[in-house]
Formats: sequence, C-alpha cells, structure tokens
Amino acid sequence: MSECLRRGVWRVLDQAGLAAMVATVVAHPRTESAVREPSDEALRVALTETESVAKDVAGVERDHRLPTTPDLDAGLAPVMHHWVSGGALSSILAASWQEGVELTAGDFVRSARLVLDVLAQIGQVAEPELARTARSAVGALRRGVVLDHMA
Repeated sequence: MSECLRRGVWRVLDQAGLAAMVATVVAHPRTESAVREPSDEALRVALTETESVAKDVAGVERDHRLPTTPDLDAGLAPVMHHWVSGGALSSILAASWQEGVELTAGDFVRSARLVLDVLAQIGQVAEPELARTARSAVGALRRGVVLDHMA
C-alpha cells in the first residue's frame, strides 16, 4: 500500500475507487471469487498498476527471504465501490452473491472497518489531494450499518 502511495498509483481515483483499491489490499472475502474487470477506466488502470506493484514487492520479499505479503483479492472491491457510492446494503449483498462472493452483513461490516482504518491512515499521510479523497471516502463509508457497528 505504501508503495502504491509513493508511486502515485491511486492519485486519480475518486472516493469510491480509492475505497475499492484499499479493499483489494486489506479486505479479503472468505471464499475465492471470479471478479469481473471494473468498467471504470481509472479503477481498471489502478488495479493493473496495483497488481504490478504487488509483483514488485513480492520479488523484493523473495530476494531478501522475507515473509510474503498476502495476495491481492479484488472480491470485495465492487462491494466497497458500490457502498461508498451510496448503494444500499441489500443490493450490495445480493450483487455479491451473484458475483460468487458469499458475503454476509457481518462480513461486510468487518471488511468496511478494515477499509475505514486504512483510509483514515491514508488521509493522514498521503499527498494533499489523495488525503482529501481518503477523508471523503471515510465519510461516505461511515454510514448505515457500518456506523451502527462502530465502537
């Protein structure tokens, strides 16, 4: 994630796209899923570039015999994108099942909390424009069932 920030991979994303990319890095569904390529061009480019960064990081980890970083998993990316864009939980859960992601409301809230935590950190350390996007994404993510379950 820090390498994506350093390289400016996520600079062009809107709040929903940034939340989707953060979910790809930190929030993994319990089952594997086949995720369709994003229709949004900026998100598609960011995903491709993030995958390239992940390969670079994996190579350095291998070269230095370090523990490997978990693989990216875009299974929850569409879910986070839809939620941050204002989508309803019921439609998100129904769509996730159609995509082959067995997502419950509890799983969604757990994942959303992970994404919220990372977005808040990005909002503190990223370059100014991306930091604003991250803080905006936090505000959009923190609603409904996610807000209800925050402690």
